[in-house]
Amino acid sequence: MNNFLIGGTERFLYELIKNFNKDEFQIEIVTIWGSGPMEKDFHSIGMPIHFIGPRKNLGNIFSKVFSIFGTTLRLIIFLKKDKPDVVITSLYQSDILGIFSAWLAGVEKRIFIQHDVKRLNLFMKIVKRVFAGNLATKVIANSNTTKDFLVSFFYVPEKKISVIHNGINISGISRGIKELEQGNIVFGIVGRLEPVKGHIYFLQAMKILKQGSNLEPKILIIGDGQLRSELEKFVADNNLNNIKFIGMVNDIPDKLKLIDVLVVPSLSEGFGLVALEGLFSEKIVVASDLPAIREFIENNNNGLLFEPCNSGELAIILKRLTTDFDFCGEMRIKIKKWLKAGQKFNITNVASRYEEAIRALF
Repeated sequence: MNNFLIGGTERFLYELIKNFNKDEFQIEIVTIWGSGPMEKDFHSIGMPIHFIGPRKNLGNIFSKVFSIFGTTLRLIIFLKKDKPDVVITSLYQSDILGIFSAWLAGVEKRIFIQHDVKRLNLFMKIVKRVFAGNLATKVIANSNTTKDFLVSFFYVPEKKISVIHNGINISGISRGIKELEQGNIVFGIVGRLEPVKGHIYFLQAMKILKQGSNLEPKILIIGDGQLRSELEKFVADNNLNNIKFIGMVNDIPDKLKLIDVLVVPSLSEGFGLVALEGLFSEKIVVASDLPAIREFIENNNNGLLFEPCNSGELAIILKRLTTDFDFCGEMRIKIKKWLKAGQKFNITNVASRYEEAIRALF
């Protein structure tokens, strides 16, 4: 892993590792880029944790380059000593350093998990293709959308890729369920405050609602990131008085129980874990109409989809949810009907599929 920051990938890996069969699989966790708030969570599941890379941010480019060489060397030494049967990596830096080091250390089974469809610059693309894509013996994509991206962007052979959708701890996320209250529909958005998550389009939709219909529903923005000051300024400049920034949280279900409608206005998604969490919390999910989202949300069935970046279309949907309580109730009924079919996304079932994929290597 890169580190223990709070993100969709880290939360998914935590649940995945926690649900592996410990009698069959002996798991050790290695980070190559420091620690983070979730370190205590990973410690709680009793796995050995090894910090191979630096545990603090490095200053200049020279120290970063030196650190990469040092981390790679330490990782090779560690793997030669530990002699794992399989190395599995997640996220860009770990994919490159982990797969390359495992190859040099003589680990025969090397897997990386692709979580996103982020288009890298040419240099980074070539580096990941050469040191991860070419040297991995298997690649797991978290959606069919991600698989297509791996083939078209990184030129990973299709026969090397298996699709295993992400999953969630359904029993844990169900703590976020709450009943609808007429006249008090609360909207929420969960995710890093970064451009790709599309927060600005959600806020623009709220501006349209206020100016065009004099509607100001309660809004909770959960998460933190580089755009926080810019988004807070937009809220202040447009007198959007009913919006509260919660900041980063560890317990997503605890905050989901405060909202009724989860908005996911992302510009790009490899899977869309937070939208899935919203469904199992029985939230009405309003999401960008992206290929990855369509793999588990059908428009006007178990969710509502809108054209990415289209604040006007989003505002129309949000206005109806604000003013039509019967429609909200109908959507909740459809979501509850979907939950049975959605059991394939239960983390216990997803962990079983990962175990099967690993067994198939031997």
